[in-house]
Amino acid sequence: MNLNLSRYICRAVGILLLLAAAMPARAGLPMVRNFPRSLYGAGAQNWAVAQDSLGRMYFGNRFGLLMFDSQSWRLWRLPNYSTVRAIYLDGPKERIYVGGSEDFGYFEADALTHLPVYRSLTPTISVPGTNFSEIWQIHRVGSDLWFQSDFKMMRYDGRQTDVVALSDKITTSAVVGNRLMAGLMHGGLVEVTQRRSVDITGAAELKGKRIVAILPARQGGAVIATAFDGLYHLDTSDRLTPIDSPVNRYLTDNQAFCGAYDAVSGMYAFGTVANGVAIMSSLDAQPTYINVSGGMSDNTVLTMAFDRDHNLWLGLDNGIDYVVSNSAIPRRRRSAPDTPRCFRGRRCFWPQTAASTASPTP
Repeated sequence: MNLNLSRYICRAVGILLLLAAAMPARAGLPMVRNFPRSLYGAGAQNWAVAQDSLGRMYFGNRFGLLMFDSQSWRLWRLPNYSTVRAIYLDGPKERIYVGGSEDFGYFEADALTHLPVYRSLTPTISVPGTNFSEIWQIHRVGSDLWFQSDFKMMRYDGRQTDVVALSDKITTSAVVGNRLMAGLMHGGLVEVTQRRSVDITGAAELKGKRIVAILPARQGGAVIATAFDGLYHLDTSDRLTPIDSPVNRYLTDNQAFCGAYDAVSGMYAFGTVANGVAIMSSLDAQPTYINVSGGMSDNTVLTMAFDRDHNLWLGLDNGIDYVVSNSAIPRRRRSAPDTPRCFRGRRCFWPQTAASTASPTP
């Protein structure tokens, strides 16, 4: 080969490698993969995200339960064709519990066909004729499963389902430190027991603030995210203090809607109604902000969850996004966008390595 040609090829390859290495650093953003509804073949909205022990991803979709095994997508509908808004994976029993509109139950494999079969649990409700509208969250506390609706927490013990009615609309719920807690639209924070709900008196300051996520705190207790009033820490003695976090202004300006915590990496993420997500290595670290201009396919985030590789899956108002959150978390200071930016240009990347939600106001 001609010597000059060889030098040219080597130089060109070197430049390409340098550009490839520099792109994430210049952008300062994690890589994002978009999954539009035209690809997964179901509804636009995605309300829940979960991962099983085999790495398969499940999404609560407008059309039903959606599963992705890294190669293909499958959809299973509820008998009443309602939206699946909540998912809980029970590995030992090989069941996928789901919540929809006026129905909740589980999918399990048929013994003969091995295809998913849905079994409703609504007939197990101890008070026949109980109306509960949508199921938004599913939790396990001990051997019991709890299904959160708009105004009720329903406890399934394996035989029957008992109902705990709350006095106010439930905006979100979570289990932290084996305590089942729920945020109320006007009534602050409560702890739900087998038969009733009890005010968490130390959290009285949260009354009148819309709670959108309840997450574990690194130092113990819970991180409480509000839609318009920033973050709070509820310690193990039920003392509430505001968290002075760099992400507060962003959450307030863009209406926080959901959150996620990765217990292994210690990362937090928060989704908004108007301007994508913020990812943080800790609550006092400078966030990485990602929205449509940074590769997302939609700015409204309905749900999110970290997977076992510490990357972030987003259920959006229109589609699903996968954020390689450990690919580019800048350590330098980044300021939050002052206003939502909604450019339609999209950058989609696929990684080289394997790969809590509020109830809407009526």
